Amino acid sequence: MSKFERKNLIQIRVGLDRHNENCPAPARAILLNPVDHQLMGFNNLWGVPVLPDESVPVKRVQIDCEGSAERIEEELADHLEDE
Repeated sequence: MSKFERKNLIQIRVGLDRHNENCPAPARAILLNPVDHQLMGFNNLWGVPVLPDESVPVKRVQIDCEGSAERIEEELADHLEDE
């Protein structure tokens, strides 16, 4: 295993553990920028699918779950306009 892979696996694991500690919804997927996904070469880590996602910045990881706040800014803006 390369130093690159080891470093990134540690960071991904920390992100997954933080998610699991703070969110009641289980992780559905680990999302990586397609470039990082290709470099890492993993399709599954610790029983969680690893998927490429262009919305994730390079060198970042995002944990996807039912509780994910995707487009939360839009929903908040709509809610505030209704008040």
